Amino acid sequence: MIILGASVLLGIVGFFWMLVIQIQNKNYIWGLASFLLGFPALIYGLLNFGTAKKPFLLIVLSIVLLFVGLAMLSPDQMAQMKN
Repeated sequence: MIILGASVLLGIVGFFWMLVIQIQNKNYIWGLASFLLGFPALIYGLLNFGTAKKPFLLIVLSIVLLFVGLAMLSPDQMAQMKN
């Protein structure tokens, strides 16, 4: 469960860091789309890897940790999360 919490925290930090970079670079449409939909932040990170490398990698790390954390859950814990 700690891994899941860490992945959520890293994802939130990376996402807002990406929004800040988008606004600083005057990419307001990307910032608005990322804020409303979420996944454009990943696309922006790929297209602008030079300027958004750190937050992009932080978001990717959070996704990897999320899947690792979910894979480590027992069936009892999975059932508990559904309720």
